Amino acid sequence: MYEILQIVIVVLLLVLLAGVALTFRSARWINRRISSLNETVSELAPFVWATASLNQRLEIGRSLPNWNVWSMPPDTLVQILEIIETRKPKLIVEFGSGISTIVIASKLRDVGGKLISYEHDAEYAENVRHGLTERGLAGFVDLRVRGITPTKFLEYDHRWYDVDLDELPKNADLVVVDGPPMPLEKR
Repeated sequence: MYEILQIVIVVLLLVLLAGVALTFRSARWINRRISSLNETVSELAPFVWATASLNQRLEIGRSLPNWNVWSMPPDTLVQILEIIETRKPKLIVEFGSGISTIVIASKLRDVGGKLISYEHDAEYAENVRHGLTERGLAGFVDLRVRGITPTKFLEYDHRWYDVDLDELPKNADLVVVDGPPMPLEKR
């Protein structure tokens, strides 16, 4: 009977030690995850600040569409808004439409300007037009769909919007380049 009790005590101690070891391993894993989340939150902080700043500055009646990997970063958009507020441009040309188009149009409505935006994807352009119309901004944007074509600039080959130079306005106060998307560049 005494030997069985000793075996039970040894087994319980082994189970207890295994539990302690697993707890420490789990604690290290949790600590690594928390550190990783802290880094992610730190990286997102400027994004969150800029997004909040945009939503406060804009009077567009609806929140902005969701950001995606192609969207211009909100901190860049805040800088563009500051340029528009300071310089009050009458004409801006943009290459690559989306959230930036809505943001720029909303500020141009306030300062009395116009935006010409070039987009390569006709379906996406329709989504942007819809977003502009929903927010009462369609009248401030001339959204033009132009395909992407191989273009030579200096000695480099690129893919760029198929825009005739005669079509481009000669009196643009600001040009914003947010396209074409990089995967198109690599094709």
